[in-house]
Amino acid sequence: MCSSDLNLPNSLTLLRIALIPAYVVFFWMPWHWTNLVAAGIFLLAAITDWLDGYLARKLNQTSQFGAFLDPVADKLMVAAALIGMGSSVFHPEASRVARMAAGGRYGRVLGGVLSAR
Repeated sequence: MCSSDLNLPNSLTLLRIALIPAYVVFFWMPWHWTNLVAAGIFLLAAITDWLDGYLARKLNQTSQFGAFLDPVADKLMVAAALIGMGSSVFHPEASRVARMAAGGRYGRVLGGVLSAR
């Protein structure tokens, strides 16, 4: 990463990656109020996801680094959420939802592969 890659949109993407450990910590805390904090962190990550793309286009600050890092940050955040919910002891209803979401996603991929043959 060179200094020209550290612009506002890429900084927001890096912030989204930095929010992942905070999301995981608050998700796993056993107190009820931490659910709202974890949801707020996830919402903040979603907003920065939209905002970094908007700003990159609006300010003409697109870069190869940002084009690579943005989807990686998305996948890391969603993976952290699905893994947390899928193995959650504190949130059994979230565990079912995560398993259904992952199953649906893999089911669509498998269906697409099988129909392509």
